[in-house]
Amino acid sequence: MPYANNTLRTAPSIHSFYDQDNNQIHLNPEIQLLRIGTFNDSFGEITIDINDLESMVKNFDDKVRRVDIAMDIGHDTQGEAIAWLKRLYIVNNSELWSSVEYTPNGKRLIDERSFRYVSAEFAFEYTDNETGATFGPTIFGCAATNRPFVKDMQVLKYKEINMPAPVKDTTDVTKILTDMDAMKVQMTEMSTKLTEQETKSKKLSDDLEVQIKKNIELVDKNKAIEKKKEFDEKLHAGLVCEAQREAYMKDDMVAFISNIMKPNLEAKSTNFTDDGKEKVGDVQDEVIALAKEKVKADTKLTLSEAIVHVLKEKPALSKKYNELFN
Repeated sequence: MPYANNTLRTAPSIHSFYDQDNNQIHLNPEIQLLRIGTFNDSFGEITIDINDLESMVKNFDDKVRRVDIAMDIGHDTQGEAIAWLKRLYIVNNSELWSSVEYTPNGKRLIDERSFRYVSAEFAFEYTDNETGATFGPTIFGCAATNRPFVKDMQVLKYKEINMPAPVKDTTDVTKILTDMDAMKVQMTEMSTKLTEQETKSKKLSDDLEVQIKKNIELVDKNKAIEKKKEFDEKLHAGLVCEAQREAYMKDDMVAFISNIMKPNLEAKSTNFTDDGKEKVGDVQDEVIALAKEKVKADTKLTLSEAIVHVLKEKPALSKKYNELFN
């Protein structure tokens, strides 16, 4: 029977220490303490379910009682222990079992057929008498008794045929090894496919890079064709000279401006001597120097735009500059 609010209740179990023919057999160190079910006694109806059994196992493992759990004689909680509970566990999702270690006197009492059954002692709601902490269903101990209450459980001392049948190991080692070999083959195949895919991806990446370079080269080539066309049109219109072609194609404005005077340089050479007249280079250098100052002051201006501003602001210099092309 259980305890109610820490009130001791016991559940005698039909754990016979001898078989039905009273033949002495080996003492089993595994005993069944409880099973799930609904029972009636002087306390009323009692229902034990799997949650209760699981709580008992947990609280035993957590040592919430803070003392070793014993099997005594006839629920004499102050008497001697004839065995100690070492481990609780659940069998068939419905039975609470325990591994026990018998004392010498416990073995003697059982061998002398003094007791035939075991009765569990537990509370549905255990409260620690010092901390006040509550723990739910908890095993307090068990007792050797001769008046069982809960029937139809495994006997304590029994022949091997009555013991819970061990789970048969049906593991097919050969099949496992075969499956492992098959998995290795699959992994090798996957690794090979992955390597192939990585190779294809790299080739695609390389091909794409080559194509991008070709596209860039094609764009540059088309730009060069367009620039050549533009320069030829300007040359035909007399706006530029052949000496400026290379600078124009390279977008080198400084060199482009520097080459402006070349078509007239030879023709004008007799007008720009050391007899006091200004030289071509002096006029050009002055225009470019002033234009660079404007670009420095206003970074949004291009050099060609700055030259236009300089020539507009300085008519005299503009006149000298224009004479280079007349």
